[in-house]
Amino acid sequence: MNDFGFFLKDSAVDVDRMFSVLQKQVIPKATVRALNRTADEVKLHLAKKVLPKYIDRPTRWTLNSVYTRYANQKRLEAAVFLKGSNGGVLSYLDPLIEGGSRLPKSFEKRLRRSGLIRGSQFAVPGADMRLDKFGNITKATSAHILRDVQAFTESGSSQNTSRKARKYFILPKAPHKPVGVYYRQGKKLKQAIAFTDEVPNYDRRLPFYEEAQKSANKHVSKEFSEAAKYYEAKATK
Repeated sequence: MNDFGFFLKDSAVDVDRMFSVLQKQVIPKATVRALNRTADEVKLHLAKKVLPKYIDRPTRWTLNSVYTRYANQKRLEAAVFLKGSNGGVLSYLDPLIEGGSRLPKSFEKRLRRSGLIRGSQFAVPGADMRLDKFGNITKATSAHILRDVQAFTESGSSQNTSRKARKYFILPKAPHKPVGVYYRQGKKLKQAIAFTDEVPNYDRRLPFYEEAQKSANKHVSKEFSEAAKYYEAKATK
């Protein structure tokens, strides 16, 4: 009678070979592919859904500020950032993400450069200013104010508006320390902008990290599974 047997030693060689292929070819490549595809999903989620939800009418420049640093086999880490640590996007979004003091806005910088407010002053919404749903002055109103107070450029002279056409004006006039931007409504004097020497503070209201993590958790397992199947199929051909 012939004996039939299953020899574990012979099968172990095949198992070792299979795991060697997985370890050297499939897993590292699949990991990189999964990390990078997940990072792309996170970037898309932040740019298309998160920023428009928490920022009123974000510019294309702001939306395009989300970028990805891809992983490779030497650095198994993908990251999603906001561009511009030196006066770029991050400089004005950082207080919304982290909370705390904000940097001067371009509106304030123009007023400072024109000598209409002091270098230590900030501009905050006045008592009679109508704000958007995010509690901010609209861009159209900011542009109107800058035009009327002759601060639209550094020279303050490129936007000439007749006195009768002007709505907004700064009080008190130089050389006194300005307290705000005002306009008249009938016989009443209304405050559009108040000037302060106190640095404005923001509450943390843009959940950048939380939304990024939520998107990563949603996609990473699926992306790794698909990447592993892709490279396994290539390795066994």
